[in-house]
Amino acid sequence: MGVRTHVAVFCGEKAAADEAAAAAFDRIAELDSIFSDYRADSELNRLNARAGSGPVKVSDDLFNVLRTSVAVSRASGGAFDITVGPAVALWRQSRETWKLPDAQTLERAKSLIGWQKIVINVDARTVELRMSGMKLDLGGIGKGYAAQQAVDVLKRRGLSRCLVALAGDIVVGEPPPGKTGWSIGVAERALAESDDGKASSPRPASSFREGEPSPKTHQMLLANSAVSTSGDIEQFIEIAGTRYSHLIDPRTGLGITTQRSVTAVAGRGGVADGLAWALGGL
Repeated sequence: MGVRTHVAVFCGEKAAADEAAAAAFDRIAELDSIFSDYRADSELNRLNARAGSGPVKVSDDLFNVLRTSVAVSRASGGAFDITVGPAVALWRQSRETWKLPDAQTLERAKSLIGWQKIVINVDARTVELRMSGMKLDLGGIGKGYAAQQAVDVLKRRGLSRCLVALAGDIVVGEPPPGKTGWSIGVAERALAESDDGKASSPRPASSFREGEPSPKTHQMLLANSAVSTSGDIEQFIEIAGTRYSHLIDPRTGLGITTQRSVTAVAGRGGVADGLAWALGGL
């Protein structure tokens, strides 16, 4: 999923821990093959290719993540919207050319955006994208969902004291031995994981200059829950003096221009990830 992934477990036998961790990584790889919009053969891209052609039967994983996405969109008043795919494609072009899309191209992309254009049939387990040219982008929810699924794999194998982190999307199980929770540090501008199960770094160490003071970090103790952080610390472009985040505003089709970092805590990884993106774009 394009990010460093960290799995931590407490187990009495190394072989069992290694086997369980491998299964967790396999589960994440499986979901990447379903959710990725970079892989031409992904199930998500096959669904995108059939936009405007009626209902499509999809796998349980894709169905579940899309159903959660629509729920978060509805709850956030559309601040989170996975139909921003056409605008994300324009943002990627702008990142390469250092030019904003022309007005006509941007309006075309905006006309395809709108979570209400996704039709989910719970009984038939189908998904319909109403307009040809629609493109879903799961960048704001896929990593949190995958982290949750990996933790579920570990728990099913009896390793309930576990943590899985995909960059700033972290899901934890039961706390470490003798602890009341996993120590998660939310810094001034971001969140990342460390090898001892503590999340503390506000951004990659390489991005700090020597002698630069570390940002203030606030600690949380979490168990059987998820925490996600969304921000524009690394992914942004600056054009004509304006900084555009990779967080796309569904209303404008462009990256948001206000710098921010948002952390959300929820019971499941996909929900925390989606809420963090929604709040980051408000």
